[in-house]
Amino acid sequence: MQVVFSDDLNGALLAAVAPANAHILLVDLDDEAEQRMGNLYELLDQRTLPVLFNDASTTERSLDGREPAFGQRLLLKLLSMLPPETGAG
Repeated sequence: MQVVFSDDLNGALLAAVAPANAHILLVDLDDEAEQRMGNLYELLDQRTLPVLFNDASTTERSLDGREPAFGQRLLLKLLSMLPPETGAG
């Protein structure tokens, strides 16, 4: 599994993430996400990729050692969402 792009979610980013180049869209939500994402539902309606929403505060707790098992659980969830033809799902 490889992260191909990381940036704020917006129309330009979603247009750039083509199903031929990605298998999953991981959206990391934080306290200010709603204000930055604007028309999230409209943007996501246009996509055919599976979407996994993640709580950024949980990721932060995992990275600083307060919730060390979370990273492994997130990885396993992402792997379970991969299409069978990738060989990793």
